[in-house]
Amino acid sequence: MFGLLLFGLKSNYCSLLITHYSLLITHYSLLITYAIADETQNRYYYPPTFPRPLTVI
Repeated sequence: MFGLLLFGLKSNYCSLLITHYSLLITHYSLLITYAIADETQNRYYYPPTFPRPLTVI
């Protein structure tokens, strides 16, 4: 994942931004999906393997 981001930075900064925001959209959509799936158990599960979204920039 980070190699792809570094490659985007080397080639074009616009592609880096596109990759970053697509990762943000994927990240938050997965978080919403997990929250809705676990809403019946009154707990929210966040996958621990996901990076924090804002540490990319």
